[in-house]
Amino acid sequence: AAQRAPVLLVVDDAQWLDRRTGDALSTIGRRLEGSPIGLLAAVRTGTESFFDYSGLPELELGPLPADAALALVDAVFPDVVPHVRRRVVEVAAGNALALLELPRALTQEQREGAAPLPATLPLGPRLERLFAARTARLSAATRHVLLLAALERHGDLDVLAGAAGGGRVAEWQAAEHAGLVFVDHDLRRVTFRHPLVRSTIVESSGSGERQTCHRALAPHVAEPERRAWHLAAAADRPDESVASSLERVAHDVLDRGDAAGAIAALLRAAELTPDRQQRAERLAQAAMIGVALHGGLRTAAELVAEMNRGEGLPIGSLPAATAAALVLSHKDGDLRTCAALLARTLQERGEVLDADDPEVVAAMYALLSLHWMSQDPAAWQTFTTLLGRLRPAAPSQLRLLAATGVDVVRTSPEDLHALEEAARDADPQLAVHLIGAALVIDRGEAICPAWWSIVRDARAKEDAGQEPALPAVPALIGLAWAAFWAGRWEECEETAQEGLDAAERLGYGIANWALDTAQCGVAAARGEHDRVRQVTDEVIAWATPRHIGGAIETCRSVRALSAASHGDYEAAYRETTSVNPAGVVLPGVRRPTSFILDLVEAAVRTGRLDEARAHAAAVRDAGMARLSPRGDMLVHTALALTSEDDAASSLFSRALEVPGASLWAFEHARVRLLAGEHLRRQRAVVAARDHLVLAQETFTRLRAQPWMDRAAIEIRACGGRGQASSPLTPQEQEVARLAATGLSNRQIGDRLGLAARTVGAHLYRAFPKLGVTSRAALGDALELHDHR
Repeated sequence: AAQRAPVLLVVDDAQWLDRRTGDALSTIGRRLEGSPIGLLAAVRTGTESFFDYSGLPELELGPLPADAALALVDAVFPDVVPHVRRRVVEVAAGNALALLELPRALTQEQREGAAPLPATLPLGPRLERLFAARTARLSAATRHVLLLAALERHGDLDVLAGAAGGGRVAEWQAAEHAGLVFVDHDLRRVTFRHPLVRSTIVESSGSGERQTCHRALAPHVAEPERRAWHLAAAADRPDESVASSLERVAHDVLDRGDAAGAIAALLRAAELTPDRQQRAERLAQAAMIGVALHGGLRTAAELVAEMNRGEGLPIGSLPAATAAALVLSHKDGDLRTCAALLARTLQERGEVLDADDPEVVAAMYALLSLHWMSQDPAAWQTFTTLLGRLRPAAPSQLRLLAATGVDVVRTSPEDLHALEEAARDADPQLAVHLIGAALVIDRGEAICPAWWSIVRDARAKEDAGQEPALPAVPALIGLAWAAFWAGRWEECEETAQEGLDAAERLGYGIANWALDTAQCGVAAARGEHDRVRQVTDEVIAWATPRHIGGAIETCRSVRALSAASHGDYEAAYRETTSVNPAGVVLPGVRRPTSFILDLVEAAVRTGRLDEARAHAAAVRDAGMARLSPRGDMLVHTALALTSEDDAASSLFSRALEVPGASLWAFEHARVRLLAGEHLRRQRAVVAARDHLVLAQETFTRLRAQPWMDRAAIEIRACGGRGQASSPLTPQEQEVARLAATGLSNRQIGDRLGLAARTVGAHLYRAFPKLGVTSRAALGDALELHDHR
């Protein structure tokens, strides 16, 4: 055959050749040089073989690099979400076959991130056969110690020796000789050479073998939590003693802030509970933690449904009522109805509520969160009554949060100081509860480190295919809004987008309005009026029948800013006064500081001077200046806008000199713009120009186009030149150029490290600026843009 055409002899797994074939192949290989015959043989490194390839050219193939492994999984399995893809790559450890087989062994829900990954990824038939061959020749005793090690997961040789009934030195030597483990007798540790070896050992064992090993391990494990889990894994029938141990574990890990661990322990405890009513109660506890503390809405909804299918929701059960109320609220339920359900269950507990009962406290926090979103004055009255029933006393943090919810403006100075201290020192669990209060009293920056801690933990856990201890979505809401007020608008948009993606993945749809409106705040200041109108119309239509007053109020605030950006002060006045009429400061307004500037400026510019003066006086008399440096700055600005010339100049100066007020960068620049306009009218041109130039610098950094233009007009009126501005941001230009080459949103996102939805948002803003309606026209439009 080689005389007609070159021939290539290919041999895979040459390490398995018998002696005669191996010797023959070795001889042939050395005689092929200069002939039209080639030999390509694959041999597993670290194994003995009858194929002697010494002297033959070698190419050692190492594990596939992580970036190449990620690309391979993405190309073959585009439906696998990023955190599952990373887990597959981690477990495969560079093994190309594993990269192709592990995703196939997952369910569709697991690949899409809708269902959690198991602790040990299933291998699938091909990997099982491949790795099982490496353990098949081992003795039963060696396989037994390997299974103990795979289930113990910490590699503690002393624990393993106790469980195995001795050191088993011969068995460990056999496992090492087979290339399956490393054994360090000095450190008393055993480590598997490849993660898939551990998976193979577990998957190739029977359930009875695994239960026996767990039962043997339990007495030798010192930590109560690990011991309880081994006993639970060993149980093959309901056992109340094991279930009770797991329930104690759940409470212990919850005290450490690990809500996901608590849920897992309670679910297994419920499975092992003989009594049906007690089982339902433990399911209710898991559901309550899942929805109230962890954000596991899909899991909680399934548990509530399971309770209904079984014995029904436990009558009078506070955890069941808490879970049901929150699940309903997140499943498009009416917030008033959900809150009434939970409040009624609390009221049925009597005139005294135990403030030391964690179920009561969790229910009160859940009720508080519902009221924060609904902003219903009657509901707040009910909550205040229940708060007064707590004995010996309501938890201080719960009382503080309630005070800001009922009437933030009239919160006492002592409570404001206590909230500020709590925000600064908040642990992750408290940081979730503090999100609403921290934002309404303008303390978002103080609590950002705690929110970032939650987000980093969630990202790391998702990368490892695990449930995060706390949900990232509420923390991302807080971070997005804190970034908006601080003028970190790219961070605001990206953080909000991450939150929207996580909310969609977790079924946390009720959070969308807070994230959408954060992005709309940026759009409003940048003059994207159509986008703001579309999104806020959708949010208001969704929120109105559900009585989510907080969403409606936020939309009105964003619309007022959008109207002011366009100079439509009639619309700005209409939007602000629909929430808070001029001349009064209503209790229960979610973010009263946000309405000061837009309401008073709109009233002045539409000729409603009496209303403007009345509102400036109202915010002054209500003490809103003491809420925060931002409140102080905006109250003085409102007074300046409604005062005579000399007094106005002094008040503008006081507003701009408030310590710490410049943290609210956009509003601080707006105040500078107003001060500059006032000084120009007073013919103090030099002082006016100084303010206007500083304002324009901030607007330019923020890419707030309408405000840049307004500042430029004022600077020219002072005899200076305003800065020219680009209609496209650098990010929009880069995204548009890549889109013009034909790349999809996902491909652009992969290249730039952005989510596909973020890419879409950039294109949504770029199209009208370029005057195009389709990708096909982008090339010519960009060329024209560059020429200009």
